Amino acid sequence: MSPIIAEHDSLTAMQLPSNEILTTTAISTKMNADYSNLKLEEKIAVCEPFSEVNLLGQQLTDRDMETVIGQVIIKKQCTALWLEYNEITSQGTSLLAGALYNNTTLEKLSLHNNRVSDMGVHSLAQALSFDNSTLKELDLSWNGITDEGAQHLAEMLMTNKTLSRLNLSENQITDQGVQMLAIALAHHNTTLKRLDLETNKLMSDSCIDSLVEILEHNRSLVTLDVRYCNLSEARLREVSKPKKGFDLLLC
Repeated sequence: MSPIIAEHDSLTAMQLPSNEILTTTAISTKMNADYSNLKLEEKIAVCEPFSEVNLLGQQLTDRDMETVIGQVIIKKQCTALWLEYNEITSQGTSLLAGALYNNTTLEKLSLHNNRVSDMGVHSLAQALSFDNSTLKELDLSWNGITDEGAQHLAEMLMTNKTLSRLNLSENQITDQGVQMLAIALAHHNTTLKRLDLETNKLMSDSCIDSLVEILEHNRSLVTLDVRYCNLSEARLREVSKPKKGFDLLLC
């Protein structure tokens, strides 16, 4: 039996420990002592409140996350935040995750092509398991995520009721990670509509049973992207064929 099933009861009551909040605050304070990014502040200044904020390719690091959180998420109350192609690690991701706990406006968050790693995924999964009621789309593609990160996300999907799209493309998830995600999606989650696993080249035909389990039991998913994952197509096409309105993306 997968460890995520055994841990499910404790996960439903999961809370962020107070010492973790203090640690996150201390990290933020230490990183930003005597630090400013005028280019970032100028770019944020022209953004409209309640809008989509694009900070793609701005060479942002963990030290910039306090400004992004304070000015974009809290003050501007943005509805979408694009942070693709930056240099944000698990530390900066932890700060972002902390801002999601009481979020009421941010619906889309993209961290494509950063350095989030499994540790950063853990912080996000905790926030999205606890009390976030707004975020609908999360892009974690190209972030060096392994099966450990997939397990954190699978545990989150067991309790999260708002996320409709999860992009895990171009990571390092194997058949084991797919199995854990499949258990969550086939038997617990009822709200995710799209899962992207494109170009996880460590996946193989050994995970086809897990993908079939999703196709046979999940009732909310309408798109599953498994292109460029070294999978045989025949069985997946056969199982998905009766699902009207379902889009299975294969090579």
